[in-house]
Parts: sequence; structure tokens; C-alpha cells
Amino acid sequence: MEKHSLGADSKTHMDASALLNKRILSQVIVFSFFPRFSVDLFMLQVYIDRYNSGNRTHRRIWLKGWIRMQTGKGTNCIAHRGFSGEYPENTMLAFQKAVEAGCDGIELDVHLTKDGEIVVIHDETVDRTTDGRGAVKDYTLSELRRLDASGRFTGLFGVQHIPTLREYFDYIRSFSIFTNIELKNSEYYYEGLEEKTIALIREYHLEDRILFSSFNNASVLLCRKLAPEIPGGFLCTDPIQNCGAYALSCGAAYIHPEYSRISEAEIDDCHERGIGINAWTVNEPNHMLWLIRKKISGIITNYPNLCTTLLHSSSVKNADSTYIHSPR
Repeated sequence: MEKHSLGADSKTHMDASALLNKRILSQVIVFSFFPRFSVDLFMLQVYIDRYNSGNRTHRRIWLKGWIRMQTGKGTNCIAHRGFSGEYPENTMLAFQKAVEAGCDGIELDVHLTKDGEIVVIHDETVDRTTDGRGAVKDYTLSELRRLDASGRFTGLFGVQHIPTLREYFDYIRSFSIFTNIELKNSEYYYEGLEEKTIALIREYHLEDRILFSSFNNASVLLCRKLAPEIPGGFLCTDPIQNCGAYALSCGAAYIHPEYSRISEAEIDDCHERGIGINAWTVNEPNHMLWLIRKKISGIITNYPNLCTTLLHSSSVKNADSTYIHSPR
């Protein structure tokens, strides 16, 4: 019995060694031919393992995410409240459809319920997107769960529920997709929203795949203080003079302007200072192409299918010779 066990262990060890040697060899070959890929061997193997363990959809998304993260090139497609152009916004269905559309990131909004749970919904009230009435902060989680969050798509996709951020993390952690969490701390101030959100992010070990944003700059700065490893961005509707310098002076990594309010000069200013730009909400192909040509960090759109198509089309390569005007 012991002899058999020793032989089995020895064979297992030999198999493991052979597998390790194959992995190391494959990694050496990759780095020999693609030296610009600056990922270390361990992280490369993590991606290989995740690629091999997934289904076809998982594999496509993991491979795309790995290449984009290592090359550091290109504008990201960020699905605004999920695939909200064709599915109920900020629902699990919209998030799933955004992933299937090939987005690089998902933007969503968080509030706190009456009993302190983090939920994903845009408005301060449930009136517009559900069959209920009243402020999110006045509902418990169990009460919110009874509402249909189908909004303008009522009757098309069955009953949709307001998800918790935990529910979203349970789903998205399987993909190499980043999440832009907008902290809805402007009209109402939710005591502890930043702390609770950061704690949940750390529980799921998603620190390197999160971006905070808010119209409340103090909320973004508090997150930077509590979690300096997670970048933040200032949301703005009005043009900001010297926006790159302003973001840099505050320690923000990004600005998130309304797309029609961003000028070519402001984009150049941000590029020069190393500040990223994620513009919202861009749904017209002409505007997407102009912003892609200007090499902004991300396009936040209700139609990630359209954006991803443009990002991989020849139209982008020919953008300089095509009449594509600034949104302003």
C-alpha cells in the first residue's frame, strides 16, 4: 500500500514537473518573440490557467483582456449601466449582455439601502426605473427586491431586480473586465458608502480592476485616502479649464466629462499630464470615432456592441482622412 502510494506520488511529481517545464518553455518563447509584453511569468500563468479553465465566452474575454492590459494600447469600451441601450439599466441582465458584447469595462452606480446594503441603481429614487415610488435610502434590501427594475423594458425580459454590489461581484470576478463604480453621494450623502464599498472590493480581491468616480469630488478623494491603490475620476458636466492640472493637483487619475463638453485642447492637456479621460455618454458612431482618434482612455456608452465594433474596424485606421468632427 505504501509502495503503491509512493509510486503514485512519484508519478504525480514527474507529471507536475513536466507540466511546469512546458509552462516555463512556453513563457520563455512568448517573451522571446513578444518582449514588449511586460507581464511577469506568474501573472502570465494565471491568465493561461483562467483561459484553459473557461468556456468559449470566458476564453475570448480573458484573452482579449490580457492582450489589452499588457499592450496598454487603445481606447476602452465601457458599458454605461451595462448594455443599457437595449436592456434594463443596472440589472444583471444588462451586465451579462455587456460582457457578451465584448466590453472592456462596466460602469454602474451604487447607493445604500435603509439597512446599509450596497445596491446598484442610478437614481436617488426608484420612480424612473422600477414600479415603485420613493427614495432608495428609505427602502430595506428586502423591500427593494420586491420591485421590478425593468423600467422602459417592462414586459420584454421578464421581471428584473435591483442587484446588490455583492451579486455583481459574484458574477464579474470571472472576467478580466474592470468596473467603474460611481458613488452616488451627491444629492444624498450616504454615511459609510465609501468604506463599505472598499471593504467589499477587498473581500473579492478586485482592487486592481476598480475605478471610482463621483460628482462629489470629496467622495473620490476619501476613497483615495482609504484605498490609494484604487484610482479615481472626477465626473463633470461643465468644461474645466486646465482640467489635467486640476485632476493632477487633487490626486485623481481620471476625469469623466460629458462628451460634448470636452475640447481637443483639454484632451491634449490631460494627455500631457498623464491624466486619463473617460467620456460619457457616447452613443453616436461619429463621436465615438473622433474620441477614439484622440486616444482617450475610455468611451462610456449605452451601446457597447457598437463601440467594440468601431474599435476593431478599419474606420479607426482611416479616421484621420475621414471627416470626423469634434462633438463640441
